[in-house]
Amino acid sequence: MISSYIFTVIIAALLLLLAVVVIFFKNKISSIRKKSDENLKLIINTVNSVRYGNLAARLIINDGNNFPVLSESINRMVETIQDREKMIQEFKKEITGQNVFLETLINSLSEGFLILNDDLIIQKMTSESVKLLGEDAEGSDFNDFVELPADIDLSKRCSFEAPLKKQNDIILMVTISILNFSGNDDFKYLATIKDISKENELRQVKNDFITTLAHDLRVPLLAECNTLKLLKNGKFGELNDKISEVTELLMQSNKDVLLLTDVLLETYKLEQADLVLNKHNVNVNSLIKEVCDEMFGVAAANSMVINLNLCDDFDCQLDEFQIKRVLRNIINNSVDYSSQISDKIDIYSKNDNDGCYITIRDYGNGISEDEQEHIFQKFYSGAHKFRKVGSGLGLYLANEIVKAHGGKISIVSIPGKNTDFEIFIPI
Repeated sequence: MISSYIFTVIIAALLLLLAVVVIFFKNKISSIRKKSDENLKLIINTVNSVRYGNLAARLIINDGNNFPVLSESINRMVETIQDREKMIQEFKKEITGQNVFLETLINSLSEGFLILNDDLIIQKMTSESVKLLGEDAEGSDFNDFVELPADIDLSKRCSFEAPLKKQNDIILMVTISILNFSGNDDFKYLATIKDISKENELRQVKNDFITTLAHDLRVPLLAECNTLKLLKNGKFGELNDKISEVTELLMQSNKDVLLLTDVLLETYKLEQADLVLNKHNVNVNSLIKEVCDEMFGVAAANSMVINLNLCDDFDCQLDEFQIKRVLRNIINNSVDYSSQISDKIDIYSKNDNDGCYITIRDYGNGISEDEQEHIFQKFYSGAHKFRKVGSGLGLYLANEIVKAHGGKISIVSIPGKNTDFEIFIPI
């Protein structure tokens, strides 16, 4: 009976102890869970704070933190984000400065810049463009302001002059290029516009002045030339050898100045109106021989000879007078730049199914690649190298005449050996 009672007491005690232990651990687990919930809530709040821009937020790591590793990782992540944010701000500041500089630079240019889409609608424009086209131009069709040439090819860079539609007294130089922004039709073309009205006026004034001056100079030069001829021929009495020699030099100088004057006149006539060609069938070899006969005196005066290497006779459709002028200019140029080191000039002719070719070869110092790029430009002359008078218009005029024929002048030069001027006139 006693044993049964003791056993019951022990069981009761054990159950009570178990209940106490259960209650204890339940409270402990509840406390831990509560604390964990608080830690997780704090972590979530910190993460959200960072998410909305508070990069100064940090988690406290102590004995009460149930997630020290996670908290440390989050703190490091926030520090990394903060560092990246500083780098981004510095980069943004640098980019902003560069954008301001570029914008200031572009707005200081005399040209206006416009961004056009595939339909030539103006998307963006600089301040200079606004001055020319007006503040309401953005979003409008570029054709409303400028008439594009009918044959314009927008697949490559093109330039043209056109009057501003709303103000015909303003002439614009327009250049349109393709922008390499793939997949963005809003940024398809870059157009630059510049008011060249005043430049055109000044150019016209200059042209009129030079043309008038050259014309006024030509009259007394011709009179002087005729007078010197009469003097040389003894119309005013016999001349001794010394005076005759001086007269000959004066006649040559007079002829050179008259030639320069004629070149000036022809150049500015060419710019005022398109060159009108009087083309007919011409025997090319006969034309070359005639020019060489004319240039015999120039070559002989420089102790040079002109050798002809001509193919069989053939005809070509060309303006005889103008092509003679081309040949004279190139031969004269070859004599000027090779006579100091050579005693000959060779001229070749040939024809094929494409057209005719005339090649003038001199044996001077040659022409550098850099000079070849400029030699046909107006007023470009290398005469100063040889202390000779040169207008820089002879080769320019020759090139314009050949281009008017639909042809081309090519240069092949071997430094220190020879230079070929090849004239091609197409059929």
